[in-house]
Amino acid sequence: MRLFTNEKTGKAWDQSVMQRNFEVLLVSQFTLYGILKGNKPDFHVAMPPAKAKPFYASLVEKFQKSYKTDSVKG
Repeated sequence: MRLFTNEKTGKAWDQSVMQRNFEVLLVSQFTLYGILKGNKPDFHVAMPPAKAKPFYASLVEKFQKSYKTDSVKG
């Protein structure tokens, strides 16, 4: 995904994280699956921790394999 301006040409939305050699930080965010139940948040639709932890670890590993291991943090 091209999100960054090309420093040589000045063209916006022209370079990716890989092209710029940036680092990637992956953040597990179960609260995105929260819904309001009355006036309180409810996270019952979020993946249970026993499934979420290996799923997240697998995601981090896939990013590291497809980019640079030392440039992906999770």
